[in-house]
Amino acid sequence: MSEIVIQEMVDTERERYFKLKDLNIHLLNQLSEGQMELERLNTRKAELEEELLTSPIKQEAVRLFTQLHEIQSRRDQLLSEEASKTDPQIERQRLLQQVKSDNQEIAAIDKQTHEIQEKITNKEEELHLLEQQLDENYNERNQKYRELKKREQQIDEFLQTFDHAKVI
Repeated sequence: MSEIVIQEMVDTERERYFKLKDLNIHLLNQLSEGQMELERLNTRKAELEEELLTSPIKQEAVRLFTQLHEIQSRRDQLLSEEASKTDPQIERQRLLQQVKSDNQEIAAIDKQTHEIQEKITNKEEELHLLEQQLDENYNERNQKYRELKKREQQIDEFLQTFDHAKVI
């Protein structure tokens, strides 16, 4: 069945299939070899641990070796820290320069803030003046409208009395 499917594949697919099949076989072999190596190392570890349990001298050697390794790691860390430290005078200069730079930046931001605040105040004053002008215009128009309404009413009354007087 699988042979028929393989034969019906396009040449490029068949070639890819065989490459993947070879890769799969290779990886399975590597897995098998790795598992055998792991078993061998686990067996050796168990043997060494058993030897270690029966020999106080070897236990002491392991303890000293572990301690030596920790001390060497600590030494390397301290040397690295020492190498990364800079001269106090140079560090002081760097920090002083950083403070100056930060202060200049703060001053520039303060100046911008002040300028923006002034612009806001000016725009608020302009807005207030415009609102006052609109109110005045509205009041004037409203007054004119009332006057015109009153005048219209007077004309209507006059026309009614005039028509009424004409009829009589």
